[in-house]
Amino acid sequence: MKIHRMYLTFGLLGSLLVVLIAWPLLKTVLFSPPALLWQTLLEREVQEALLRTFSASFLATSLATVLGIPLAYLLARSDFPGKNLVEGIVNLPIVIPHSAVGLALLLAFGRPTLPGQVFERLGIRFVSAFPGIVLAMLFVGLTFLVNAAREGFESVDPRLEKIARTLGASPWQTFWQISLPLAWRSILSGMILTWARGLSEFGSIAILAYHPMVASVLLYERFESMGLARAQPVAAWLVLICLGVFVVLRLIGGRKEPQETPPPPLTDLPPSPSKERAVRLDKSAGGKNSPPSGPQGREEKNPPLSLLVRGLQVDAGNFSLHQVDLEIAAGEYFVLLGPTGAGKTVFLETVAGLRRPAQGYLYLGKREITRLPPEQRGVGFVYQNQSLFPHLTVAENIAFGLRLRGLPPGEVARQVEETAGALGIGHLLFRLPRTLSGGEAQRVALARALVLKPSLLLLDEPLSALDPGTREALQEELRRLHRERGTTTIHVTHNFEEAVSLGNRIAVLQLEEKEGRRWGRIVQVGTPEEIFRQPATPFVAQFVGAKNLFRGTALRAGEITWVEIEGGLQVAATSNREGPVHLMVRPEDILLSTVPVRSSARNCFRGRIVEIRDGGAILYVVVDVPPRFNVLITRLSREEMGLEPGMEVYLAFKASVVHLL
Repeated sequence: MKIHRMYLTFGLLGSLLVVLIAWPLLKTVLFSPPALLWQTLLEREVQEALLRTFSASFLATSLATVLGIPLAYLLARSDFPGKNLVEGIVNLPIVIPHSAVGLALLLAFGRPTLPGQVFERLGIRFVSAFPGIVLAMLFVGLTFLVNAAREGFESVDPRLEKIARTLGASPWQTFWQISLPLAWRSILSGMILTWARGLSEFGSIAILAYHPMVASVLLYERFESMGLARAQPVAAWLVLICLGVFVVLRLIGGRKEPQETPPPPLTDLPPSPSKERAVRLDKSAGGKNSPPSGPQGREEKNPPLSLLVRGLQVDAGNFSLHQVDLEIAAGEYFVLLGPTGAGKTVFLETVAGLRRPAQGYLYLGKREITRLPPEQRGVGFVYQNQSLFPHLTVAENIAFGLRLRGLPPGEVARQVEETAGALGIGHLLFRLPRTLSGGEAQRVALARALVLKPSLLLLDEPLSALDPGTREALQEELRRLHRERGTTTIHVTHNFEEAVSLGNRIAVLQLEEKEGRRWGRIVQVGTPEEIFRQPATPFVAQFVGAKNLFRGTALRAGEITWVEIEGGLQVAATSNREGPVHLMVRPEDILLSTVPVRSSARNCFRGRIVEIRDGGAILYVVVDVPPRFNVLITRLSREEMGLEPGMEVYLAFKASVVHLL
C-alpha cells in the first residue's frame, strides 16, 4: 500500500524528535563502564543522595496528592468566585524560573520569617534540611498533579454522580466510589509527572537546601569539582532508575481491564467499600418512602406516593423553569412532553433533589422534600444515556444502592437476581456496561432504580436513543412493569406517540424566549385524548401533530359556529367560541374521495392534490381547497382510488371534529 507523502514527512519529523530525546539518554547509560557504574553505586554519598531524592520526591508526591485531589475536584465541578485566579496560581510554578522559586521559598520559610519560626518551634526546619527539599519538590510538581486530576474528574460524566446520589449515596460516598475510581488513571499520570519532576529538580533545591544533597545537586557538584567522567555514572544511575520506575508505573496506569470478567457467584459479591459509612433513607422525617427494614435487614416494597408541585421555579443559567403547578396521583404514569430545551430534565432533577428550586415547594406523599438531599428522597432516576457505572459489572451496578443500605450480602444477591430476572437480564450480570447493547443497558439502568423499590420513578427520555425495534420492546416492558408494580412514574419525552402509548395523563411544556432569557412553562395538562383532540394552544396543537391549523374568525349562528379561514373558506364547528380563533382538524378525521361525498358531514369541499408525502405505513395527501389540507390515508386507499398529484378530489369532515382554540 502506498504511503502518502504527508505521513512520510510527519514520520521523519517525529523520528528526529524521538532521536533527540533517546540518544543523549542512551549515550549516558551505554557509554558508562559497568565496573564504574557498580563502583559509583557502592559509594555511601551516592546511595544517600539517591535515597534522599526518591524519598523526598515520594513525600512531595504524596502531599501533592492529598492536597491536590480536593482542589482538582472543586475546579472540575464547581464555579466559585475567583476560580480563574486559583487556576492561574496553580499553573504559576510552570512559568517561574526554579531558581526564583528557591529564592521565594527561602524568603517565605527562612528562619527570620514568621512561618519559618512557627515551623522551627514544631521541630521542622526548611533551610538546608530535608523538609526544604520536600517543599521545593512539592512546589514545582503540584501543578502536574492538580491539572491531571482535574482533567480526570472532568472526564467523569456528572450524571454518574447524580445517579449515585439518587441511589442513596452521600457526597462522600459518591466521591470515593464513583468519581475517584473513574478518575484514577489521570490522577496516577499526574502522580508520575509530579514524582518525576521532583527527581529532576535542581534550581530551587540548590538555593533552599543545597545540603543535604539530592542526586541532582550531587551530580552538579561532581561535575563542577571532578569533571564529566565522575559525574556521568551518577547521571546514568539517575536515568536508569527513573526509566525503570517510570515504565512500571506507566504499565500499571495503562493496564486495560478485560472485556469480560468471569461470572462471580452473586452471594460472593464484594462488600461495598464504604459499608461502614452507609446511610439509610431518613426515617426521622416520618415519610412513607423511608424504607422499612424487616427481618435480617430485608426491605419491604415502598408504597407508590403522590407528588404535589406548587409554584416551582428553577433557574439554570440563562434558562428558568417557571411556575410549575402539578398534582400527580399515587400509582399514576405521568408523561412530561415538550421540545428539547424546555426544561423536562431540569424538572426531573429538581424532583430528585439534584437541583435546588428558586421558588415553590414539592411534597412526596405527605412529606415535603423541597430541600431534602437526593439520597434521602427514595426516588429512582433513569437518564437517557443510562449512566451506568462503567467500572462496575451489571450485578454491581444493580446492587449499588442495596449495599449502601447495609443489607446482608445474601439479601443483596437475592434482590439483584430477582430484579434482573424480571427484566430479562439475568444472563448479563457478570458483564461490564461497555459490552451491552442500548436496550440491554437501559434495562440494567431500570433494574438499578427499581431494585430499591422507589415510591417515585423518574425516566428521562429512556427510549429516545434506541432503534425502533428495541424502543417498541422496551416501551412494552415499561407498560408491563407499571401494571405489575404500580410505581408512580414520571416519564419525560418529546415523542407524542410514546406519550400517548404510556401516559395516564400528559403535561406539555412550552419553551419561550423573552427579554434575552428562555422560559419553560407548562401550558396544558390532561389525558392523552384531551391533549390529542383538544389542545389548549396553537403550540400544543402543532406539537402533537395537528397538521391542519388555521387562523380564522368565528361567528355563532344557532347551534353551529361558522369559522372563516384563509381563502375565505367557511368551516362549521360545534363550539360556542366567537371572534379570532385557531381552527384545527386532524388529518385522520377527514374523508377523501374522488367523487362528491354523500354524508351528514356539514363540511364538504372540492380541491386538487398538490403533493403525496410518504409517511411509512401511511400517506399524507396535501389537497389545495384553498387553503391546503393534509389528509391521512393508507397505501391501499391510494391504490384503490388511483390518487396522483393534480387530481381533483373531495374532502368531508364533521363539525364535531373541528376544534377551536
